[in-house]
Amino acid sequence: MLVDVDREADGRPAGGLTWLDRDRASGLADGGTVPADLDDRDDEALASLAEGTRVDADQSAADIRADLRAVREESTDDGSRGGGAELTLADYRGEDAPGHRTGLAGLQQHDDISLVCVPDENDVTGLTDAVVTHCERMGDRFAVLQAPQCPGPVSDIEPPVDSSYAGYYYPWLSVADPDTGTDRLVPPGGHVAGIIARSDAEHGVHKAPANETVRGALGLQHDLTKDEQDVLNPRGVNCIRSFQGRGIRLWGARTTSSDPSWKYINVRRLFLYVEQSIDEGTQWAVFEPNDRDLWARVRQSVENFLTTVWRDGGLMGSTAEEAFYVECGEQTMTQDDVDNGRLIVEIGIAPVKPAEFVVFRISQWTNDS
Repeated sequence: MLVDVDREADGRPAGGLTWLDRDRASGLADGGTVPADLDDRDDEALASLAEGTRVDADQSAADIRADLRAVREESTDDGSRGGGAELTLADYRGEDAPGHRTGLAGLQQHDDISLVCVPDENDVTGLTDAVVTHCERMGDRFAVLQAPQCPGPVSDIEPPVDSSYAGYYYPWLSVADPDTGTDRLVPPGGHVAGIIARSDAEHGVHKAPANETVRGALGLQHDLTKDEQDVLNPRGVNCIRSFQGRGIRLWGARTTSSDPSWKYINVRRLFLYVEQSIDEGTQWAVFEPNDRDLWARVRQSVENFLTTVWRDGGLMGSTAEEAFYVECGEQTMTQDDVDNGRLIVEIGIAPVKPAEFVVFRISQWTNDS
């Protein structure tokens, strides 16, 4: 952030605009990068980068930050600050400081988030990538993306990212404006997030969140044909369509990934659910003696959980042995692993679709090392 600091005595900041927290800054508020020659620029050049704010150099860093927050929250006649200012990519990314985490950085401290959606993502350049990167980094949540209001012809519509942690939806929906009572177009992300949550509650996370009624939608911005669906679906664009006698329905359940193993949203979200559930359900094993008794107990705990998932219809196979396997012991750990406090469990599951085993490894630390 650029602020105007008063010139005081020796050791005080020089007059003019000064970059605060430059070492932690990842970019300018408008999404640009911090200039490499920032220290060499004069006041006039610095003023072109940001609006200056005068602060007292005698203040502590905490007081300065409090004053700057107050400035951001203050509205001005021209709307250049506070509530009248447009949000930038930096606002959405947020500040990652203990006790003052905001934006996406503020979501990192919450483990119970499963979906992330920003309805106006297309209004801020780079925001879509930031949301998907956040979901990939956290590894326990899924991004709901939406096409812009005017994406162009169907032949040009493609997902903006290649990721198994995101789904892309088109077109926009027509809904009743609660303030005016007239119809207005809105991006579909909010409705899609609600559909996914409803599907999870009624059927389970293993069920593809598709062929579901879009409640509250009065119409579509564009009515899509089967031929257009056949073009968009293989690209990973999940269409929302209107069917005679069946209403408006979500008609796609693919991720934006080019990897066929992670083609379907329900497969990716099933793995997120299984991984997180096993991780949380085996915390009791940390600091336990790393011996055969512990290995058997952990193996039994994981098998019981996966058996429940299989019986609920989340896994393929006519028997539990066909649906999953769990190994924990000499076949998954060396003596070096045991000596260094690592408990390694290897798990394979057969998701409902596609019908193939995908293997991942889960490690638990059982003592200080």
